[in-house]
Amino acid sequence: MAEASGNFEFEKLAHDMALVRITKETPSYQAAEIASEIIQELIFLGITHTKGKQDPHITLHEIFRGITQALFALNKDMPQACVRLLQEIPHLSDRLELDFATLMTWAMEGIASLAGPLGRDNCHKIRAKIDETFMGAGEIFEKLCAQNTPKNPQ
Repeated sequence: MAEASGNFEFEKLAHDMALVRITKETPSYQAAEIASEIIQELIFLGITHTKGKQDPHITLHEIFRGITQALFALNKDMPQACVRLLQEIPHLSDRLELDFATLMTWAMEGIASLAGPLGRDNCHKIRAKIDETFMGAGEIFEKLCAQNTPKNPQ
């Protein structure tokens, strides 16, 4: 997994942007649309403007993590929102000329890094929704969640 470089605070920026544009009253489907717009803006600008200064893996991971945190804090439909965010990856892949599968994995890492707070039930629902939309990607998401879930003390 990518380590934060400390150079840029994309996680906080993404989180704050989402909280400014989305409220608890915003319906989940609309919140997911707004969040996907933020994803498009921040990732394209973040990766192109930090080229050579920060690994794009870190940038993408932090942005997905920040947006996911905000949506979770606002109590939105997480499976719907996460899949909607991941649906931006093909567009980003084309615009940034980066590999689709790599970007998808990085994005899912950002979401899965919150597996502890999201909880097992949400992670299973997100995995199922990912599988509906991106055949086979749910298994990768599940493995990423397992890596980020605190182990039960024995």
